[in-house]
Amino acid sequence: MIKYVFWDFNGTILDDKQLSLDLLNEILKKQNKKMLTMDEYLEVFGFPIKDYYMRSGVTFENESFEDMADWFIKEYQPKSLKLSIHKDVEETLIILQKMGIKNIVLSASQQDNLEEQIEHFGLTKYFHKILGIDNIHALGKEEVGRAYIKKEGISPKECLYVGDTTYDFELSHRLGIMPLLFTGGHQSKEKLLTKRAIVIDDMYDIIDYINKERRRNKMRKFFKDFGAFISKGNILDLAVGVIIGGAFNAIIKSLVGDLLMPVISLMVKGDVKDQFLVLRGTAEWVTDADGALVLQQSTDAVLMYWGRFLQNVIDFLIIGLTLFIIVKVIIRLQKKAEQRKAAIRAKRAAGQPLTPEDEEHEPEPQPSEEVLLLREIRDSLQKREE
Repeated sequence: MIKYVFWDFNGTILDDKQLSLDLLNEILKKQNKKMLTMDEYLEVFGFPIKDYYMRSGVTFENESFEDMADWFIKEYQPKSLKLSIHKDVEETLIILQKMGIKNIVLSASQQDNLEEQIEHFGLTKYFHKILGIDNIHALGKEEVGRAYIKKEGISPKECLYVGDTTYDFELSHRLGIMPLLFTGGHQSKEKLLTKRAIVIDDMYDIIDYINKERRRNKMRKFFKDFGAFISKGNILDLAVGVIIGGAFNAIIKSLVGDLLMPVISLMVKGDVKDQFLVLRGTAEWVTDADGALVLQQSTDAVLMYWGRFLQNVIDFLIIGLTLFIIVKVIIRLQKKAEQRKAAIRAKRAAGQPLTPEDEEHEPEPQPSEEVLLLREIRDSLQKREE
């Protein structure tokens, strides 16, 4: 069951792809390079950032990548506060929170900048934890996420990761988390679809996925519990008993109805099961035009079918007698088996040799791994003393 949703921030929560493109084009313009369109940007964007810059046409002959990164952050941070978050993000966070799911931000942004952005957009109250990059510890996004999961004892199977790039897909798999990729971020839908991931166009799709997963978990739990239930020995014994009992009951009924009752019927007129006493009114068996017996009775007739009762009594007596004999035989066999096992154990305790037949019925118990280890230690110590 999903208990945690990890969120990428830039591009997933914050709609900042236009700002990122504008800043990239400023760098390209300074270098007299061809600027990119949005479609071109969505195709070249990726990680590491330096490689993405180079794919965009940026060179580092006159300015280092580190200097460009510093400039980008200084320009980006204040301008990002004028942007907006993606549609339905806040509503989705609220719904997840009410579902008992903890929302966690996991971003490659600097911790203080990330906290400032989330607080500015009024989202802090929806997040259980905000995880950004702390330059003091020099940990990357993946290391921060892995350390948090380990520290909190979180099972990756209980997590979702919502991102907007193929890097997020790869990151989530390294963390062992199920990824959902949002198409409104920094990479095109076509590029996201190259990965074997669930791609969503709408934030509410996260809710739909979790609800479906919960239904699947309930079904899996149901069948798991059912499998455990029917695999119990006493349940299987009961099932076998019911099947054999049904077949045995059919045999007894045939014995009584087809063999014994016809003999008893010779003593009375007609079939015994059709015999009755008239308690009130009139009733008798008569032969119709086809030669078949039909019962004619007055409207106020009250009949006591003693023949049916007699047949059921005979059924009961035979079944009871048969079960009594079977139980007695089983108990006797079990008692003999226990006596034989006791005799074999007594032989073993007295150091007497056992026959192959004895070993088959009561094999010598194998020592546990702990006992074997202690024996090895004992033998090793004895050899040293020698």
